[in-house]
Amino acid sequence: MDHRWLMEEDLSRGSEAGDFIRSPEKLEPKRKISSTWQRVIIFSSAFGIAFGITLYFLTRSRISSPGNTSFLDVYEESPCGNTPEQASSRGCKFEMQNLAWMPEECYDAELAEEWNQMPWQFWLDADLQRPVAKSEVVKGFVPHVHVTYMQHKHHYCSPIDHVMQISSSSTVES
Repeated sequence: MDHRWLMEEDLSRGSEAGDFIRSPEKLEPKRKISSTWQRVIIFSSAFGIAFGITLYFLTRSRISSPGNTSFLDVYEESPCGNTPEQASSRGCKFEMQNLAWMPEECYDAELAEEWNQMPWQFWLDADLQRPVAKSEVVKGFVPHVHVTYMQHKHHYCSPIDHVMQISSSSTVES
């Protein structure tokens, strides 16, 4: 009986713990992919697939839309236009709480008055280093401003509070 064959067979199975595999020259530890790398590989694969699907639909919409433009290029014109000059000429009013021009029928004068009484501040940069006067912002001709987090938060809460006040004071007729 050839004992060398038995020894090679035992080596090819590895040790009791399964840590080693047979190598022609020597025994080497098994290399395992760490769970971190597994996560990286899975995340990268999922991201790649999601990116591919997104790219597919973006390309498809560009080809199928009229005029061969993508949906990113198509926008609906606002009733107030796309510039402060157009908005002003169409009778729209600038709302400081939304930093947007609104048609007369959508403009909430009471909410606007409440908002305008607050001591809000505005800046031209995200670092809040270049202030811009509130009197300039209220005109609606400053293209882009930055505000504090509290002002941003109040932007969402104030209209909700206003609607709740209106709905609680209204009566429903049957």
